[in-house]
Amino acid sequence: MAMIMNIRKYISLITAVFLICTSVSFTSFAFDADDSDDFYEASAVIKNLSGEYFESGDVTRAQFTKALVNVMRIAQGADLTDKSAFPFKDVSENDGYYGEIYQAYKAGIIASGENFNPNENITFAQAVKMCICAVGYADAAEYKGGYPAGYLKCASELKLIGRQNGETFSDRDAVVLLYNLLCSSFMLTEYKNGFAHFEDTDETYLERLYSVLCAEGIVISTNISPSDSADAEEDGYITVDGKMYNYDGGTSGLLGKNVRVFYKKGTSDALFTVERENAVLEFDADGITEFSLGKITVETENSGKEKSYKTVGARYVYNGRTVGTFSLDDINGDYARVLLLDNDDDNNYEYVFVYDYKYLTVDSVQKNPVVISDINNGEKNIFRTEDNGAVLEIYGADGEPEEIDDLEKGGIIAAAQSKDLSFALIKKVSGTLDGTLEAKDADGKIYINGEKYTLTDYAKRNCSDIMKLNENYSFALGLNNDIVALSGFSSQMQYGYLTEVTEPENKADDEVKFEVYTLGGVLKTLSVKRAKVDGVSSRKKADILPVLNANVSKLIKFKLGKDGTVSVIDTAETVYEYKEPSDIENCLMQYKFTSGGKEVTEFTYRSGGQSCMPYFNVSSSVILRVSEDDDEKDFAVLDKSSLYSGYKYKFDVYDLSENGTAGVVVAQDKSVKSRTNYMIEKIRNGAMPNGDDGKVLYVYSAGEYKKLYMPADAENQLEKALNPGDIVQVTLDADNTVKFIDLVFDAKTLSPCTKTVSGINYDGLNNISYWYGALYYTDGIYGYISKTKTANSYDYSFENLINIRLNTANIGIINKERDEIRPITPSQLKDYKSFGNDNCFIVARLNAQAPMEVYAYEIQ
Repeated sequence: MAMIMNIRKYISLITAVFLICTSVSFTSFAFDADDSDDFYEASAVIKNLSGEYFESGDVTRAQFTKALVNVMRIAQGADLTDKSAFPFKDVSENDGYYGEIYQAYKAGIIASGENFNPNENITFAQAVKMCICAVGYADAAEYKGGYPAGYLKCASELKLIGRQNGETFSDRDAVVLLYNLLCSSFMLTEYKNGFAHFEDTDETYLERLYSVLCAEGIVISTNISPSDSADAEEDGYITVDGKMYNYDGGTSGLLGKNVRVFYKKGTSDALFTVERENAVLEFDADGITEFSLGKITVETENSGKEKSYKTVGARYVYNGRTVGTFSLDDINGDYARVLLLDNDDDNNYEYVFVYDYKYLTVDSVQKNPVVISDINNGEKNIFRTEDNGAVLEIYGADGEPEEIDDLEKGGIIAAAQSKDLSFALIKKVSGTLDGTLEAKDADGKIYINGEKYTLTDYAKRNCSDIMKLNENYSFALGLNNDIVALSGFSSQMQYGYLTEVTEPENKADDEVKFEVYTLGGVLKTLSVKRAKVDGVSSRKKADILPVLNANVSKLIKFKLGKDGTVSVIDTAETVYEYKEPSDIENCLMQYKFTSGGKEVTEFTYRSGGQSCMPYFNVSSSVILRVSEDDDEKDFAVLDKSSLYSGYKYKFDVYDLSENGTAGVVVAQDKSVKSRTNYMIEKIRNGAMPNGDDGKVLYVYSAGEYKKLYMPADAENQLEKALNPGDIVQVTLDADNTVKFIDLVFDAKTLSPCTKTVSGINYDGLNNISYWYGALYYTDGIYGYISKTKTANSYDYSFENLINIRLNTANIGIINKERDEIRPITPSQLKDYKSFGNDNCFIVARLNAQAPMEVYAYEIQ
């Protein structure tokens, strides 16, 4: 890279003319920031190789300069001591980006001037100019017309950009532009008689700077599922179109996928993979009505209608391993999930994956070979591998990889094991539900807090007979939110926020009662007579009362015995650095942080890193909002989506993992609140649960219809009256009464409402946000939408189209004439290419580009 920057100083106008007249072969593609696959790949490469990433939104001049210098490894190790040569008065050496700006200036990437304006948003043209200067083509760009036209033209010829204008420059644009720069050809330059001669090396900057090459193809075998009958191997590998690569990134989910493999030059060592253009359909095995060679028919979850899918010549994979034949009779676990994969966009699914899970409540774990016993005993409740060489992929409830040592006694897991016992996929299950068991039926359905749930076979075997009607329980939820177990009857420690302790009126009574708010979302009254307290066994009332009283308004952990009373109490130890838990029944830790010798009590949240840096991250944390006056409606169990980037919060932090993730964060801040979104079907006047008059909202979201109660004080939060089809975001109390409400989308005008109390995001890339527009085309997975209006319709020209994912089962469409919402599938959405102006207008709620809910309107 240094050679290019030095040579650039000698390039003259004649050189520029020579460059224009010389036939130069650049990379044959330019990635597009609006293409989801392109952006996903570009992000993966930039982050894996350089560690650079951008938070969603605009990019400043300093941010882009720093990223460009680091990604292109410009003048690494350069001497920055000559301050007199640095011209910018608004950049000091104390700034975090000083070194990169200095290097960029010395390398000729940025021009001299009195101010650099580091915090201003960089424009598209400015970023392009910096990239052109970085690879030594500034004089050629000046000859082609100068700034900005000449630089844009030069960048287009180098395949760095696909558009020629635009003032805005987003994080997506930055990532894709840098990736296109890495993929552009490195040119050798030789000077003869004052002229520059260029030679195409067929070498990209990706190869020259990082020694990384890229291959693309279908993963036809892995160490877990070889192409022959060989055993699974611990050493990871993937075979892509006949070439084998060593790969440690976890291979069970790659089989059959169309991927790009980025590997070290001169080796077969894959650094990382990026999936591209794979169509995946997923559903419960219970919904299959026909499973035959060449076809699978499924009853859709919402409509009850059947739909068939072609699987001609498909390869069947059962629990990670390829099998010659398969039928529904082979499913014998507690919960089964089926995935269909089409890797060449021909509407025929080449791979059929079946994951057949059985549940266990961990009692003990033995290694070499692996044997996991279940608290409930019984041969069916034992997991074992064939030998010491079996491959296990273990994932936490947050989806992050874990080790076998992370399996804790009392924890519930779902295990999918291959028939030859050589491979197993294990997932931790952590969902809970507190409530009253109101009814049971003969089909294995139970009713809790008015909602219907399915008992898994595991629950039927182990706890169905001890469930009593009208009793309160803490239920453990499985992978499909089915009931797996009663949490109170396993050896699980549970979190609870201690709100009140009641001493018995009769001093002879040895039972102490106390109230906690659980992570199941309810206030629960518990009783204790004798318990293990902070590691000391057989403590009685006289010892228990002082401990509980000292921990009111604090987080504790507890465990219930089989009689329903508390058998273990664990209060928090205060620590200042990570401490390895040693006793599962005495391991609660509250972490304190200091800065400059003072305790830190307020933390600034940053959504880009999902953290309160540099102290802890909340990527998978439970955020427990508590009430100052123990009012149940002010408590809430939330996650990181309830936080706003850049805001300061008062947090109490508990149970850090070794990688800095908080287990539970307690927040005494009402601005931390859950956000639930609904489309309104109809609005009626009616009585509220407390007897007052108000509005009853009939709403729909994620396949469910609900009735919400909006009292007058909540309605007064709105700037305009609600109408059927409006999309709202609300915070509810326990009886579905609206506490906070925002109008997200106005159905009458088909436009967003940007002035919202809870800071709703639109068109965001990394966080939960809403995308909207008239649907131009959809293949059932992706959709192109336009929000650019014309006099009579929408502008569907290419530059106005936005590509988003739509492949979710949570799609609802409203018939405004009847005030009726019905669920539909992605394939039922009407697009402009097929239906003209009778197409749908859609609002999609995405989380980091993954669809959560889609609401559709028929354009009138």
